[in-house]
Amino acid sequence: MFKKLVATRFSRKDNERAAIGFAYDSLNNDFKILRIVCNEMFSESQAEAEIYTLSSDSWRKVEISTESSRGCADTEPKLGPIYCVWGPFTFYNGALHAFAFTVGYLFILSFDISDERFHKVMMHRNYLDGGTISFTNLAVYKGLPANFVFAHDLGNMRRGGVLCHVWVMEECAVAKSWTRKFVIPMELVHRFFGCTNNGELLINNATGLVSIDPESQNQNILAIEDANWVAFSANSMESLVLLDGGTAFF
Repeated sequence: MFKKLVATRFSRKDNERAAIGFAYDSLNNDFKILRIVCNEMFSESQAEAEIYTLSSDSWRKVEISTESSRGCADTEPKLGPIYCVWGPFTFYNGALHAFAFTVGYLFILSFDISDERFHKVMMHRNYLDGGTISFTNLAVYKGLPANFVFAHDLGNMRRGGVLCHVWVMEECAVAKSWTRKFVIPMELVHRFFGCTNNGELLINNATGLVSIDPESQNQNILAIEDANWVAFSANSMESLVLLDGGTAFF
């Protein structure tokens, strides 16, 4: 059974984009959808947010505000208003997480699905390492929040080479705990879907959907032709053994 939801029309004109997150609130036994709308051109119009709850079958606006966005004079920069939130959201430890932008800052915005409050997690300062980023994604790696930074491999540009830097936050919401675990060379990466429960990366490259073990860097071709649905799954794990002896991830 499907349910069609009509979202609120915000007071915007052109270049509108939305980041959408879906999660189950176990404390209140409710399903919720978070929708944040911003200007795709990164103009200085502040992002707006609303939340849908299945129990009320309605949308209501929520204020995008975090205590640390105002800054602490001694320990934190003043981030200012949030102008853009870049999905997709990643659900971890009871909260939805996505990249957020203010003027001069990129950080992770988290939304506690139970108390419906926003929080801020700063990025690791050296995650760029002077490289040219192709794209970056948040995901859960072996139960911990992680940032997967795909940077151009300058030594293998002709073959579409990229280096995947896997940064793991070993202590939740503590910026100093970001640790770079792996640097994985890859080629012709089209899309990153996330990780399986055992820590393998799900990548769409020139051969299709593959899983890559970050420790051994072995690649396993999953032989799934249309893998776009993987982007809409919450967690992937080895669960079925195919008749031909292969392994399926769901």
